[in-house]
Amino acid sequence: MLTNALIFLLLILNPSAAFFVYPQNAEEPQTSSNQRIIADISDLKLPLSENLFVSAQILLPDGPIRNWEIADPKISAKSVLIFDEKNHSALFEYNGIRESRPIASLTKLMTALVVIENAKTEDIFSVSQEAVNTEGMMGGFLAGESLTVKNLLSAMLIESSNDAAAALAENIEKKSGRNFIDLMNKKAANMGLKDTSFADSSGLNPSNFSSAWELVKIMAEVLKQPILVEIMQTKQTSITSQEGDKHILNNTNKLLGKIPQIIAAKTGYTEEAGNCMATAFAAPDGKSTVIVVVMDTPDRMAETSNLIKWTNKAYSW
Repeated sequence: MLTNALIFLLLILNPSAAFFVYPQNAEEPQTSSNQRIIADISDLKLPLSENLFVSAQILLPDGPIRNWEIADPKISAKSVLIFDEKNHSALFEYNGIRESRPIASLTKLMTALVVIENAKTEDIFSVSQEAVNTEGMMGGFLAGESLTVKNLLSAMLIESSNDAAAALAENIEKKSGRNFIDLMNKKAANMGLKDTSFADSSGLNPSNFSSAWELVKIMAEVLKQPILVEIMQTKQTSITSQEGDKHILNNTNKLLGKIPQIIAAKTGYTEEAGNCMATAFAAPDGKSTVIVVVMDTPDRMAETSNLIKWTNKAYSW
């Protein structure tokens, strides 16, 4: 068996060898290269090219390094994925990350993306009686109120208002002449999402499905929109309709202010989906963004908090 030093020397002489054994731009989530590191390279029974690659990762890591003295986290959720966006690698995954499950109000992440593509934040949208009649009391809107798109997005993403989601969808339909759910599913298709489908804009319908892996993709797309990130970073605010009615909004993400690393998050709950949450947070190096998705968990806040803390301990950047 070759020694580490000799393997590394061979890699320097022929660095292209590593690229034959590792998909640098894989579509599927890849286990972090550093998760493949073991204590003694001599224990590997791999082809020479594999030994070359793993040895290179030990000596020249290109992503977060796993501390194997830290045990895997204890999981209560039905499915979990922790994903490093910069290095395009799964730091931790649990139980069917490609399995479609009901996603409740995580649906609103896609609703927000479709709204941003089809309206300006300063546009004025009216709230119909039908929107007000949508199940759920968050937002507290009155039929006939008019609000900016930004204010409706704020109510939808901060307080998870179903009224706001319905009002946004109705107005986009009037503005574009197209069915809003069709726009959501077309957006999903354009993003290459195969595990995801939508039946309404709020997430109340149990036929809103996605997987942990594709929710990571959706959250990554949301993070490209500064206005949506700004909204989701807001712990509490008030919005005022054109008629002068004031609405106080309190974020459903109770980790805001408790975990400074958090960039954005969206919560969801229905009986079918259970408690779920998608959260983006800054890695300790300040250069990477990590996305945590928990699906169907008894306590979404505790589970997400534990997973963020675990990631900070189990990896170094």
